[in-house]
Amino acid sequence: MAPARILAMHNRIRNYAWGSHHLLAELQGRPAPTREPEAELWIGAHPAAPSSVVVDGVPVPLQEWIARDPDAALGANVAARFGGKLPFLVKILAVGAPLSVQVHPDDARAKRGFEAEEQAGVPPEDPARRYPDPRGKPEMVCALGDFEVLAGFRPPSEIARSLERLAIPALRGVCEALRRDGEAGGLARGLAALLAARAEGGGAALVADVVRALQRNDGAGPESACLAQLASAWPNDPAVLTACFLRRETLSSGEGLFVAPGTLHCYLEGAALEVQASSDNTLRAGLTIKAVDVDAVLATVRFDAAPLERLHGGAYPVRAEAFCLAHLRVDGGAGLGAVAGPQIVVCADGELAVGDGCGAPVELRRGEAAWIGDGSAEVRVTGRGAVHHVRVPD
Repeated sequence: MAPARILAMHNRIRNYAWGSHHLLAELQGRPAPTREPEAELWIGAHPAAPSSVVVDGVPVPLQEWIARDPDAALGANVAARFGGKLPFLVKILAVGAPLSVQVHPDDARAKRGFEAEEQAGVPPEDPARRYPDPRGKPEMVCALGDFEVLAGFRPPSEIARSLERLAIPALRGVCEALRRDGEAGGLARGLAALLAARAEGGGAALVADVVRALQRNDGAGPESACLAQLASAWPNDPAVLTACFLRRETLSSGEGLFVAPGTLHCYLEGAALEVQASSDNTLRAGLTIKAVDVDAVLATVRFDAAPLERLHGGAYPVRAEAFCLAHLRVDGGAGLGAVAGPQIVVCADGELAVGDGCGAPVELRRGEAAWIGDGSAEVRVTGRGAVHHVRVPD
């Protein structure tokens, strides 16, 4: 008898300080508030927090299920391309407080960093580890309700004008740097000049000046509310002023944003589904108790002021090597097609069932997920609600 190819998943919650006591619990229909802040629900086979699949009533770690027969689970093509590993990771983010200002490396930088830390003997669980994985980390977020984001640079002249409205003498050098050397050079020099205040021990004084400027109602225009929020949470960190450097976006439910490697960003508030390459490589510039590596951030960030494109529901046009994403409304039934390779379906709303006619369908409620192995017949989702469908591009 062939092994089941559509399986219910058990997924793990990660508790970080920036998580929410309400968002994820309410999405899953659990009591709120929760005792600890719940930040991320991981849906995948990454070893840091692997899901399990339910096989004949018994939970089996997904990476173990895949390792039993990678060709059967992933398909021979995907197994060969990605070394027998599931190449993508799905998360539900529940952002109760701003995340760190961060950037993710591309494949080449991730591979170099991983190999260097392996050779240096840095344990994977070491808080100072920057590159726990040898893969880059493109990611896409899709809002589950309003989702607040800082992502991508504003033009350097705009940033300089916002900083000048604060009338803080210590920022004159940052503004001068922003106005030199064109767009890329100005952004690079301006960000470096701002973040240098951390190394020089001037972060607390600078943030105190920002707070006083906001209290005088001489703030940086539309950035004032975000500046005040970040300064309250991180009174010693000059990275609060990245609120003036980055574009603020409010994504509505179903809207997506692709965050390519090299994009400086910070998620501020709300719930979203995130799909990414299966990598935990994150380089942080500030607003965190975790390790900060300004030099690595400056070497990784892509310095241009092009706005990130908002993506709308249906089949999102982004096709990273490791994943693509679609969002489907279901009113009675919808087909996912006969897709080769591994797939994960996440219920975003309603009550649904996922099946291919070869066994009992997997029933899903909001926040639950199903694994679809390679070789399934045409998969259908029945019921009423909405799903996110993640797979490997052809």
